[in-house]
Amino acid sequence: MYSNDVRIDAIIKVIQNIAAGNYSSRVPISEAKDEIDGIGTGINMLSEEVESMIGQLAEENIHLQDLVKKLQDTTNELNKSQELFRLAFHSSPDSVIISRMDDGLFIDVNDSFCRLSGYTREEVIGKTVFDIKLWINKKEREQFILELKNKGMISNQETSFCRKDQQIITTLLSAIVLMLDGVQHILSISRDITELKEIQEELRTSKERYEDLIKSAPDGIVVLDNKGFITMVNQGFTDPGGYTTEELIGSHFIKFPGFQKKDIPLFFKHFANLINGQIPKPLEIKWRDKTGFLRTSEIHVSPIRKDNKITGIQAIIRD
Repeated sequence: MYSNDVRIDAIIKVIQNIAAGNYSSRVPISEAKDEIDGIGTGINMLSEEVESMIGQLAEENIHLQDLVKKLQDTTNELNKSQELFRLAFHSSPDSVIISRMDDGLFIDVNDSFCRLSGYTREEVIGKTVFDIKLWINKKEREQFILELKNKGMISNQETSFCRKDQQIITTLLSAIVLMLDGVQHILSISRDITELKEIQEELRTSKERYEDLIKSAPDGIVVLDNKGFITMVNQGFTDPGGYTTEELIGSHFIKFPGFQKKDIPLFFKHFANLINGQIPKPLEIKWRDKTGFLRTSEIHVSPIRKDNKITGIQAIIRD
């Protein structure tokens, strides 16, 4: 059994950091190389991969939005900017399509579209998006067209498409309306985020698994926001204390009925120091459970950070 293994506390702390958006947090790996170390290694690998992918996607999204804006700015001067448009269209690393709005007829596609979809240019020009069944859901495209007509532009809409090999891919889709020979057309730009979505799903599943680990941890765990209100308690705290989750969540920690009034000023001082970044040593406190029985516990506290700011406090209570 690993219930008292300090590595579980380290895993719990890293999971809390990841849930708060701190993907640079890592689990220390011991020399034991057992199941717990395997879990820690898995968390570290996911954190590293997601941190890298999110950073890359953020940079690429800036480039994507800049490209859409540049193309939109040149729409009214299209006849005077044919060469610039051609270069932007064919050199873009993203999938770019020009299609007729009313029926989805392909007018032109770039090489990146061919790589993304699996179709050659000759296979799609003169056909519609429905002929090749690019859109999985026809009603989804109808909603897309309606929104595009109302707004004139769509930016970074998550949309799924079907490749030639029937593989479903998830993309970020941006589009603007073009007038060509008096007819409305769509210039759409898509970026494949299938791999990132899969990683996010893995991270979500892992987060759920480790939330279960937190809930079932033998030590009590209490999480406060940066104002001192309780946002989470686990069964390891509610069971011995006799208090229910509903009684605790949303209340301020200094109003916890088990505290002795004489100790509250000291607890509030420790909380203020924590919010200011001062990490205290483990604290021994006395408190009463719901039956009135006086308990003695050791509390280990640590800040929860997001974007290098303290957003809350995590306390591990050992009876």
